Amino acid sequence: MKSGGSVRFVMGDRVVEVGGFDPQLTVLEWLRTNANRPGSKEGCAEGDCGACTVVVGELGDGSIRYRAINACIQLLATLDGKQLITVEDLQSADGSLHPAQQAMVDQHGSQCGFCTPGFVMSLFAMFHRPESPDGSASERWRIDQELAGNLCRCTGYAPIVRAATQLLNGPREDGFSSRQTEVTALLQEIQRSQGLELSFGSHRFFAPLTIDELCRLLMANPEAVMVAGATDLGLWITKQQRVMNTLIYLGCVAELQALHINESDGWLEIGAAVTYSDAMDSLVRHYPDFQPMLSRLGAVQVRNAGTIGGNIANGSPIGDMPPALIALDARLVLRSSQGQRTIDLQDFFIEYGKQDLRPGECVEKILLPLPSTASPIGLLNDPPATGAPVHEKRKAPFAVNL
Repeated sequence: MKSGGSVRFVMGDRVVEVGGFDPQLTVLEWLRTNANRPGSKEGCAEGDCGACTVVVGELGDGSIRYRAINACIQLLATLDGKQLITVEDLQSADGSLHPAQQAMVDQHGSQCGFCTPGFVMSLFAMFHRPESPDGSASERWRIDQELAGNLCRCTGYAPIVRAATQLLNGPREDGFSSRQTEVTALLQEIQRSQGLELSFGSHRFFAPLTIDELCRLLMANPEAVMVAGATDLGLWITKQQRVMNTLIYLGCVAELQALHINESDGWLEIGAAVTYSDAMDSLVRHYPDFQPMLSRLGAVQVRNAGTIGGNIANGSPIGDMPPALIALDARLVLRSSQGQRTIDLQDFFIEYGKQDLRPGECVEKILLPLPSTASPIGLLNDPPATGAPVHEKRKAPFAVNL
C-alpha cells in the first residue's frame, strides 16, 4: 500500500516522526498498538469517560500551553508540530513520582486503577495552567469542573478532589517546567513553512496553513471532509466505522485560530477553528449567561478540542451553539476561492442535514453583535423596554433552553 508524508511531534524529550499510517488513526490507538504506551485506556471511545486523557502542548506567546484532550477521538495526524504528554512521561528519571501522581497516592485516589491515568493527566494539565484553581475551599467548584470529564466507578471522587487540592496548594514546579526552554526549541524546529500532506492508499490528509490554501484544496477536492477538533468526526470513526478518503484539517489555518477573536464595528468576530475554551472569555464577557451554558457543554477535554465553527458547519440537529447564537442574531462569513459572503446564521440551516454551504466553501468566522453598553443583552434577559436599543436584524423571539 502506497503511503507518503509523516508527522513530527515531541514526545518525551525528543522529536518523533511517524509515517505510513492511515490518517483516520486515533492518538489512543497509536499509543496502545504502536508506541507501547498502554497507560491511556479506552473506556467509551467517544470522549465521555476521560480514561484516555492525554495532554497536548502547543507554542503560544513564547511558552508552551498545555491542554487535556481525549486521545480516543483525536487523530494522530493533528499532533504535527505539537508536544504529546502521556502518563508514562510523568515519572522522573530517578523514579520519583510527579506531584500529580504523588498526590493521588497520598490521598488514596485510586482503587481499580483503570481511570487513574486519565485523572492524573487532567491533574497535570491543571497543575500547568496559570489560571487553574488555587486549591482553596472557595475554589472547590472549579476543581469539580476541571475533573468533570473524568469518570470513576469505584474510588469515589472525594479522595481525588483531595488529591487535586494537595497538588494545587503545592509548588507549581516540575521537570516539565525546568525543561521548557529545551522543549520550546524542539517545537520551534518542527514548525512547518508549508502545509502538511499525508497519503495512505486511497486516503489523504491535508493540513493547510492559510485560508487561501484551504480554499484551493476544497475546490480541488469537493468530496473532502473538513475536521477541526474531531469531537464529532472521531465518533464517526470509532462508533460508526465510517471511512473518509480525504480529510482537510483546519487546526493549522492561521486565519481561523484564536488570534482571530476581534471586536470590530460593533461585532465580536470569532474564527471558525477557535475552540470553546479559547472563545469562552470573550463570549462570557459580553454575554454572561453563556457561562453556565458553556460549562455544561461537554467537559474540559471536549472544550479544549471542539470548535464553535465546527459545531455550526457540521449541522447536527443536536448542536449546542446554534440556538443560542441564532437568538443573538449571529451571522456567518463564508469563504471560497471566489471570495466571501455573509449570511444570517438562521439561514445557514436549510433543512435536516443540509446547510447553505456551496462546493469549495467553508465557514471562515462567526459574527456576534456586541450588546449595547446602555442595555446589555444576555441569553436569558427579558426583552428590552420600549425605546431601548435593540439589534436591527432581530426577526422573531427565540426560546433558549440551557
